[in-house]
Amino acid sequence: MASNGLVCSCAQEGGEFRFHLTSDADYLRRAQGSKYVKSNPLGAYREVREALQGGQRVLFIGLPCQVAAMRNFVGSRLADSLYTIDLICHGSPSPKVLSRFLEETGNNLSNELILDFRKKVQFQLRYRGAETVGRTGVRDRYSIAFLSGLPYTEGCYSCRYAKGDRVSDITLGDSWGSELSDEVANGISLALVQTDKGRELLEMTDLELLPVDPGLAVANNEQLQRPSTKPIERNTFMDGFRNGVRVNRLVLRARPKDCAKYLVKDILLALGLLRG
Repeated sequence: MASNGLVCSCAQEGGEFRFHLTSDADYLRRAQGSKYVKSNPLGAYREVREALQGGQRVLFIGLPCQVAAMRNFVGSRLADSLYTIDLICHGSPSPKVLSRFLEETGNNLSNELILDFRKKVQFQLRYRGAETVGRTGVRDRYSIAFLSGLPYTEGCYSCRYAKGDRVSDITLGDSWGSELSDEVANGISLALVQTDKGRELLEMTDLELLPVDPGLAVANNEQLQRPSTKPIERNTFMDGFRNGVRVNRLVLRARPKDCAKYLVKDILLALGLLRG
């Protein structure tokens, strides 16, 4: 990296979403984008601590629970050289749900193609530089399930980190309801600076930075106030999943109106009566 430091972040590696410590810009490009699935930090904590012990500076980017774990693991003695960014998180589903859904739709996770979960404000699984999962512009049922909170890990519904008092140097997320709301469709992110180290990180970038009202930012980001609410259909969804019921069918049962809406859109697009 330009500052001679290392970055530890999550990227798709074959059938998994794993953390890797690197200064390789190509790897960091693979790590870009939202990932609406639980990532695997196995080995990352030890790698980061060893790098810090070797005198290197490290930027760790992860969910707030992962940031808290990293800070606890490396300890206060090495904390000055550890920079952290946490992501505003609604909850994270098991990768088994994603894997089964992709199999049902004739897709998979591979080393050749990176799976993206959204493109700006359009939530739909797609392979980077290639086709979407399903018809372009039609939200797939994995995305419907995620956005409705159905497949999150049980602990996500009582997350102790879903609050305004964050654990990192910078918090990143979507900018909803700010003074800049007209720009959301073009892609705008919220950066909440928690520490002097966080300010240092932002000043090292060439990003266009505009001030916003932090009160509005918090008011329009539920997970800066409280954890996601557990849907009443969640237990039925997960019981069905464990019993081998198809993800497509489980989402249809739990969210029939949403599924019907996108089924109609799919038909209209197929008939040429609607543009995606």
